[in-house]
Parts: sequence; structure tokens; C-alpha cells
Amino acid sequence: MTLNPLWLSVGGAGIGFISSLFGIGGGNLFLFLLASIYRLPLHLVVGTTLAAVLFTSLWSCANYLHLGMRVDWVLFFNLAPGLVLGALLGPKYSKFIPEVWLRRLAGVALVLAGMFMFYRSLSVQMLS
Repeated sequence: MTLNPLWLSVGGAGIGFISSLFGIGGGNLFLFLLASIYRLPLHLVVGTTLAAVLFTSLWSCANYLHLGMRVDWVLFFNLAPGLVLGALLGPKYSKFIPEVWLRRLAGVALVLAGMFMFYRSLSVQMLS
């Protein structure tokens, strides 16, 4: 499959919009686009996705601050050590997991996260 730069840009715009609107991991959406739609190898997709998320996250965060929206920096700095540890360990161990299992694990993680978010939204709706 040929990678059309125009369609990649359109997909990136959609993913950037959705991820900054809802605060969901744009990486999950990039992963789906590149690994499932374009069928690129997951080991390539993960690095590319992380670079895209870094770019999107920096711009989205800067825009939120520019618009006067709040960022909880205390929460961020409490998350940071775990994020760094995970970022160091993930790539180190992913190379030992076969591609097919990485895809399956990513799919399971996405489904579970979606189910949990949906379940929690029902309980929030009941409380309002």
C-alpha cells in the first residue's frame, strides 16, 4: 500500500483534533491508522507514533495554556517519574515480543480502555 501524504495529513489532523478535544491518547489512534489501515510493521509504527504524539501533545498543551485553560502541573510532575520509567522499559522489552503478539496486546489494551471509559461514563451520567 502506498502512503499518500495528503491522506496521512488528513488523518493526522483528525487525530490531533480528537485527541486534544477529548484528551485521549492520540498515540492509540495513530497506532490504529498506521498499523491497521496502512499495515505498517508495529515496531516502526510505535516509534513514529511516539514522535507524532510528542509533537501533538506539545502543540495541544501550548494551545490550552494560551487559551487560559488549566494544566495540573503537580499531577503531571507526580506522574513524570513513572512515565520516564515506562518510556525506558517499553522499547527495551518490546523488541523481544513478536509482532503478532504486540498487535494483539495493543488491541486488548485499547478495547479494555474503551470499555472502562464507557462504563465510567455511565456512572457519571447516573450521578448527574
